[in-house]
Amino acid sequence: MAGREWDETQGKEQRMKESGKHNKKNIKKPVLFTVIILAVLACNHVFGWSARVGGTDTLEFLGRMAQEHMAAAVFAYTAVTVIGCVVLTLPGVTFAILAGLLFGPVLGTLCCTVAATLGAMAAFLAGRFFLKDSIKPVVMKNKYLKKWLFDESGKNELFVLMITRLVPLFPYNLQNFAYGVTDIPFGTYSIYSFVFMLPGTAMYTVGTAGLADRENRVLYFSITAVLAAVVIGWVCFLRKGMYCGRQRKGWKRMNGKFRIKDSDKCVHCRICRENCSFLSKYGLDIGDTAELKELAYHCFLCGTCTQVCPLGIDGRAVILDMRRERVEENQGKCPEKGYALVLAEKRNYIYRNKRRLAGRSILFPGCNFPSFYPKTTRKLISLLEEKEDMGVLFDCCGKPVAELGLKG
Repeated sequence: MAGREWDETQGKEQRMKESGKHNKKNIKKPVLFTVIILAVLACNHVFGWSARVGGTDTLEFLGRMAQEHMAAAVFAYTAVTVIGCVVLTLPGVTFAILAGLLFGPVLGTLCCTVAATLGAMAAFLAGRFFLKDSIKPVVMKNKYLKKWLFDESGKNELFVLMITRLVPLFPYNLQNFAYGVTDIPFGTYSIYSFVFMLPGTAMYTVGTAGLADRENRVLYFSITAVLAAVVIGWVCFLRKGMYCGRQRKGWKRMNGKFRIKDSDKCVHCRICRENCSFLSKYGLDIGDTAELKELAYHCFLCGTCTQVCPLGIDGRAVILDMRRERVEENQGKCPEKGYALVLAEKRNYIYRNKRRLAGRSILFPGCNFPSFYPKTTRKLISLLEEKEDMGVLFDCCGKPVAELGLKG
C-alpha cells in the first residue's frame, strides 16, 4: 500500500510539473507578442509611420513609379498594403481607394485583393503561433463564441469570415489575428478570404476610379452600385442558406414550414424562452443543450418553441432526442422516477380489445381519448357502426412510451 501511495504521489507531482511547464510555455508567446506590438506602436508614434504610409506622399511616390515601371509599382504597393494593414492597423478601405487611383478598376481590384490576402495570411500565422494556445481555452468558455468560432462543422466560422471579408471596413489586423486562434484550416482561410474580399474591394476600387475618370464616371458608378447590390445580396443569400435552407440535411416539413433538429444553430434570441413556460421557468433557450438534457423530462412537449423559433429549430424533436440519449445512457431504462405505472399500462396495453374489428374499416381512437371522453367515444362508435359499418380497435399507439425516449 505504501508503495502504491508513493507512486500516486510521484505521478501527481509529475503531472503538476508538466502542467506548470505547459502554462509557462503558453504565457511566453502572448507576452512576446505583446512586447512586439508595443514596440511597433512606440516606433509608429515616434516616427509617424502610419501618417507616411497613408499620406499623399505615398500616393505620389507610387503614382510616379506606376508611370515609369508598372511591375515595380505593383510590388511596392503590395508591400505597403501588407505592412499598413498588418503592422500599422490602417483600415483596408484606405488601400482599396489607393489601388483604384493608381491602377484603375481592374488591376487595382486584383492588386488590392492579393495584397490584402497576403497580409491576412501573415497575420493569421502570427495569431496561430503566438495566441492560439493561450487564448483558445479562454474563448471556449463562452458558449456564444464557441458556437461561432469553434463550430465542429466549420460552417459558422466560414459565415463569420464571409461577413468580415465582403466589405473591407473591419480592422484587418484584429480579425486576422483572431482567425489564427480558431480551428479553421490555413488553406481554407486563405482561399475564402481572397474570394470574399474580391467583390467588396472591387466596389471601392471601381468607385474610386470613377471619381478620377470623368469620362467613364457614370459607367464606373453604375458598376459600383451593382457590386454593392451583389455584396448585400450575397450576404443575405448565404445567411439564408445557412439557417433557412430547405435542402440542408436534417430539415423536415412541419405545419407548412421547414424545421431542423440541430439545436447548435440556436443564436439565443430568447424568443422561445419568452413564449414557453418551461424554458422561462429555468431561464434557458433551446440551444442550452447541457442544461436542457438534465431537465428533458420537465418539458411538456407542447411544441411552442418550435412554432416561434425564427430559425426553424424543432425544439420538441430536440427534447425527444435528449430523452433517448438519457435512456441509452441508463441502459435502456427510463432515468426518471414516477413513470412505472404508465409503462406498466401502456407498454403492453392492458385494455387492448380486438373483439369489435368487424366492418369495412376500423376506428382507432387510441387510449387517451376513450379515457378522457368515454361517453363521446361510445356515442361515436355507435354512430359509425350503425351508419358506416365500421369496427373499432382499442389499443395504445405507443406515443406515451416513445415520448419517454423508450422503444415500444
